[in-house]
Amino acid sequence: MDKKIPLRKRFESKFTRGSDEECWVFKAKHSRRSGHKDFWANGRMRLAHRVAYELFVGPVPDGLCVCHSCDNPPCVNPAHLFLGTVADNNADRDAKGRGKVPPPGSGGRKRGPTRHGTLTAYVKHKCRCAVCRRANSEYRNGRKLPKAQRDWLSKVDWPQLGAGVAA
Repeated sequence: MDKKIPLRKRFESKFTRGSDEECWVFKAKHSRRSGHKDFWANGRMRLAHRVAYELFVGPVPDGLCVCHSCDNPPCVNPAHLFLGTVADNNADRDAKGRGKVPPPGSGGRKRGPTRHGTLTAYVKHKCRCAVCRRANSEYRNGRKLPKAQRDWLSKVDWPQLGAGVAA
């Protein structure tokens, strides 16, 4: 006896259907760093919004992306999905100011002060002072700095990186 659940029924059990204006958030465990959800379909893991487009609208032609007009990666509402090229998707992202490159006229990326002894200082600001190296080492070894040392690091007046002063 075959108890296989049809693809559409299995897919629809993973979200709550709302109105066309609302996002239908896909509630599966599998997700990517970008926030997009994965769904097992046709023998492989696939992006849930692509599966939604294929189930509710139709096939996705080769070379096209399924893009979100709502900018909500786990959304599977077909009213919020549209087809476009990679260039279209990137242009949409940049026009809405969601890309890594700041939108034109914004004055560039704003950075706050570097907090030494944090992983961010080591990784993003490329600080190689002894305190930041130790914080990175502790993180990689799975340990946290003692609370007294973390408190001390937050009270020190550290020079700004890139301001011509060695850290």
